[in-house]
Amino acid sequence: MSLQSFDLTNWRKHPTRKGYEVFFYKTAEEGNFLENLLVEEKIFFEKFIDEEDHSRKVMIAVKIGDVPRVQKLNNLVLAKYRKPFIPFKGLRFALVALFFIVFTLLTLSYFYSR
Repeated sequence: MSLQSFDLTNWRKHPTRKGYEVFFYKTAEEGNFLENLLVEEKIFFEKFIDEEDHSRKVMIAVKIGDVPRVQKLNNLVLAKYRKPFIPFKGLRFALVALFFIVFTLLTLSYFYSR
């Protein structure tokens, strides 16, 4: 198991070109949204679409000097296409209710044990 499997970011140093960072996305929609933001901000980039790798379908390379600005745009992309941690609303409410019940029981048992 490599250390990259524990990295939660979606950017890496460019493997062949020094001075570039590569941002990658799983879907073409995400990549296109970042591309539109980069065009609006007038930031130079290179785009590559990999049809074989499904975990990194769209890759966009930007210059190192632009990375702080692109990271802010990247956060907008990730926020727009974010999926809920627990996708089912009923399950979310059930877990919150269970947490409060357990917390209440723990609090009551603490005070009764004194």
